[in-house]
Amino acid sequence: LPLKNNLPEVLAADEHVARFIFHPREITATYKPFMPEKGTGLYETSVCRKTNVSEERIWELAKTLRLPKVAIARVDLGVAVIHESNLKANAAPVPAKNYHEHSVIVGWPLGDEEKAKHKEIAINLAAEAKVIKVPS
Repeated sequence: LPLKNNLPEVLAADEHVARFIFHPREITATYKPFMPEKGTGLYETSVCRKTNVSEERIWELAKTLRLPKVAIARVDLGVAVIHESNLKANAAPVPAKNYHEHSVIVGWPLGDEEKAKHKEIAINLAAEAKVIKVPS
């Protein structure tokens, strides 16, 4: 199903996403930004879809999405890496107001030892990601 921005709901392998970083410690332990949070009964990691999105728009979102917190950096990742980890990236089911780029990484393991599995996957994602600090 096409969304308002005419992009498919499921992100393709050739797309890229950005995960905003709000704490300096997340830059040094780069797997931490990818750790999922429990959403509506399932685990997900919130990301910004970069397809057809300008750098200016990405940094505007980084500064305004979680006020009073402001992102100090972002971690960019190819969706192909997400797929290689047996996860999916989808457009967020209910886009936040004026944030149609909002997407989520889903398909995280459930059950016994899920935290250890999540960390292992997050480490693999981080190994392929690129940290980009806020332009000065």
